[in-house]
Amino acid sequence: MDLQASLDWLSVPYVLLSPDLRIVTANRSYLESVDRELPGLVGRPLFDAFPPAADAVDADGVPFTRTFLESVRDSGRSDAMPVFRYDIADRAGQTRERHWRLSADPVLDDDGQVNLIVQRAEDVTDFVLQRNLPLLERVQDIESDLFELNQTLGTTLAARDLAVLRLAGLNDAATALTAAVTVQDIAATVLHQGRAAFGFAGGSVVSRDPSGGWCVTGQRRAGTWGPGDVLLADSPLPAVVAAREGRRILLPSRDSGVAFHPVMSDVYDATGSLGWAVVPLTVADRCLGSLTVSWADEHVCDDDELALLDGFAAQCALTLDRIEAAREREAAAEEVSRMSEGLQRALLPRLPPVDGLEVTARYQPAAQQARVGGDWYDAFRTARGLNLVIGDVTGHDQDAAVAMSQVRNLLRGVAHALPDAPATVLWALDRALEDLVVGTLATAVLATLDEPVGPDLPWTLRWTNAGHPPPLLLHPDGSAELLDRPADLLLGLDHTSARSGHTADLATGSTLVLYTDGLVERRAEDLDVGLERLRQAAQAVAQLPLEQVCDVLLKQLAAAADDDVAVLALRVLAPRGLPGLDRISS
Repeated sequence: MDLQASLDWLSVPYVLLSPDLRIVTANRSYLESVDRELPGLVGRPLFDAFPPAADAVDADGVPFTRTFLESVRDSGRSDAMPVFRYDIADRAGQTRERHWRLSADPVLDDDGQVNLIVQRAEDVTDFVLQRNLPLLERVQDIESDLFELNQTLGTTLAARDLAVLRLAGLNDAATALTAAVTVQDIAATVLHQGRAAFGFAGGSVVSRDPSGGWCVTGQRRAGTWGPGDVLLADSPLPAVVAAREGRRILLPSRDSGVAFHPVMSDVYDATGSLGWAVVPLTVADRCLGSLTVSWADEHVCDDDELALLDGFAAQCALTLDRIEAAREREAAAEEVSRMSEGLQRALLPRLPPVDGLEVTARYQPAAQQARVGGDWYDAFRTARGLNLVIGDVTGHDQDAAVAMSQVRNLLRGVAHALPDAPATVLWALDRALEDLVVGTLATAVLATLDEPVGPDLPWTLRWTNAGHPPPLLLHPDGSAELLDRPADLLLGLDHTSARSGHTADLATGSTLVLYTDGLVERRAEDLDVGLERLRQAAQAVAQLPLEQVCDVLLKQLAAAADDDVAVLALRVLAPRGLPGLDRISS
């Protein structure tokens, strides 16, 4: 329910004024009373919309009602005027005698400043005008009784209207709490929607702190505890006692607060609030904290107000429970992710040193997913020479990491048992995956390096591609080339399918970059766009040291990747013979 709708429900005439006494809005009852339309009043100064007659101003020409409203604004306290005369004109421009009973209430902001004045203006003209002078003496007592009855009725209606306002404020608070994601959001609801419903001067929430104490969230007052402070578990402050013991504490006056504990004397001096209420935040017999609210003046809560305050606290407690549960889930998920990433990195190999070659690698988990997946790289020696592998098992969870480990270990075993061309090794691996029922799909590039057969001759790169992004070759002159040969089927699709091999020369100063698709793929973008982006980025850094090449590519292309990224890079330093390969550690 919005503010205008809430006001229109009220039978008593209300007009809302800004601190400079301009009309902000008015309810339907007020508009009917003054015979005006809302669009013609909003934004206008009150005494411009309703000019005072000569008998409604003081000796300086200031309307008595202006002096009254400014007093309410400047003092920040509610007040009422005796019945007075203030003639106004109707829409036809005809002015008639009108008598009013006026009261006004200030609405304070978070800093205690008046940002709105709620004026209640009741037309009592019919009780004041002497309609039949000859009968005045005979009906005077009756009219007096009727006026008293009207005042009593007005009080009853005002109480009903207050209940409506409180329920509307409670409804607004419930709506705000559904969107709360932090304890700060709960405290903000207390200070805004709660203040509108109950007229709080201040408020705060305490919740459990990991240290074992109670963390304060809400409004800070000079010289006392406030947001971010942690209160000791055995603190005598009412907020902690209510949270610790799960009971409501009402302190309607300074005397009652000091009697509760002498420490409250400092709280009263620091805050200036005299009325306090503390309600435990309880869910299913578990006390999660407490809600503390205060009023500027001494304040005794009646049964209806306590019922609403308990309802408000129950809504806050449910919200706090939801937030703490989400926080625990996030912490558990982060711990699982941390452990999973550690497992993932433990499964990645150490790169072997090779004379004449520099080899380095990088692994980066996805920015938005669980920090574990199926991307991997490998480098190991067989009788054939140095083997380089980059691969990606489908999935982004622990199952993918397990499958990746199985595929990697099988590939190592097959390559050692069958030191043949890369295409033959991947064909045999595909057959092993089928026979051993590994049950996964994977892309991979397997490459081997044949040492030069003579001085100043290049290394020979032989590779095969099982559905993986193509290798990238940076030539000694700094140009970049995607080794984009036709790729074969993914591993795990058809173990009978033939696989093809490819070759390329790597001269001194050449750099080979193998990578997984997280480096180049983007949602709603063609893969060729990502491949060309990689080629251009690599060409721009081709002359940098190999470690920097990897770092720059990751920073530029994978800073916020939706997928894991693995990069394996090799640079030819100088042609070497077979003795250098003998130093490779398996």
